[in-house]
Amino acid sequence: MKRSIVLAIVIVASCALGLSAQDTMSVVRKYREEKNKITLEVYGDGAGYAAKQIDKPDPKKKQDNGKIIAKDMIVFDNKLTGTVISTTNGKEYPASWEISNDRSSLALKIKWGFLSFSDTWKRIDQ
Repeated sequence: MKRSIVLAIVIVASCALGLSAQDTMSVVRKYREEKNKITLEVYGDGAGYAAKQIDKPDPKKKQDNGKIIAKDMIVFDNKLTGTVISTTNGKEYPASWEISNDRSSLALKIKWGFLSFSDTWKRIDQ
């Protein structure tokens, strides 16, 4: 009886770890924002994720390339939650990213006070 309970716990834990690895592989990618053509890369960072800007076509803003623009991102129920970092003033804002069902885009939503900002980032297939 004890063996079957332990075996069931091990199987459930293995399945949960397998899903976590699958989520990691589906979120860790490069994405492009269509309006400003900014490209970012989401990568694993400890137990969560972070994102850095890797390309911005505006020559005046090229100095922002390589900057971390999001940190402490955690996946929960098709949503990433974490912190966005402004490249202009370095301020941090709480944010969430809705992950599309086919994992092809991230819909960003930032709220501060009564104001909010949203944007969509589409995955770049490579």
